[in-house]
Amino acid sequence: MGYGQAPWEFSGRALYQLSLVRVEEARKYVPAELPLVNFLGWTLGGFYLARYDASPVGAFDECVALAGLAWNWPTSCAWAARVFVNNKEARDHGISAVGLPSRLAAFSALPELAAARGGGGGGGGKRRGASWWDVPHPRSTRGGGAQGSAAGGAGAPTAALELCNSEPGGRGRGLEGPVCVIDMPRVLAAWAPKIQMSLPSFSGATPDHPPLLKYRLKLTAFVRPLAPARVSFPAERAEGERRSDEVLDAVLGGCPLLCLAFDGMRMEVQPPEVWQPRGATGGTPAAA
Repeated sequence: MGYGQAPWEFSGRALYQLSLVRVEEARKYVPAELPLVNFLGWTLGGFYLARYDASPVGAFDECVALAGLAWNWPTSCAWAARVFVNNKEARDHGISAVGLPSRLAAFSALPELAAARGGGGGGGGKRRGASWWDVPHPRSTRGGGAQGSAAGGAGAPTAALELCNSEPGGRGRGLEGPVCVIDMPRVLAAWAPKIQMSLPSFSGATPDHPPLLKYRLKLTAFVRPLAPARVSFPAERAEGERRSDEVLDAVLGGCPLLCLAFDGMRMEVQPPEVWQPRGATGGTPAAA
């Protein structure tokens, strides 16, 4: 099937959470040519979690781990440390066409009764409103409808989302344990303004796409704030994975500042172009 010719169009909804991440951790994923926005040793990272009901390859889920805010005057852009998708065509397109460190992933909804970990979204206390994850794809009967997603079972409300890197073998790209567990925020009916944005995006500097790339996306959505989602990690990692770049605890486990919901989202992505940052004189980009 493939993505076909650009521009590529997507529709669905997303969560965008901004967090404070240590600059020394973010730098492991951001090419040396790109300076990071730095405030007393911290930069802005977080995650972007999307549920697309339509795309060039149909419905799928995506989670982008954002290492930090790269700066190239007069613009800045969140740099993707990893992109997790549960669609092989989306993974292959990200790697070959957009220069993204994409991985196949499984998105599993943990039901409220089974995920009682205390605090956050795990169970303690009375909870009101639907879980963001439980709003279904239009082509699905409930949350977790895309291939590779799993609902919590028996219609139980979702407490959290378990994200697993299911990349098969090769280059150490897979993980035995989950990447993380994200407590799902509750969604209450509320008015939200419709916002249009045109944003630059940077990518590349991967073994499959060494040059730096720049592309632009246009996005329209109803935007509203939600309570920040808590992100947790396995207590123990496999011996050979503790220092792997696939372990993103330091990036995803930053101090949350703001969580935004993008409802009724429509996004148009332009094709990437090879790009030289202002003032860059070369250097070795971060491998992904």
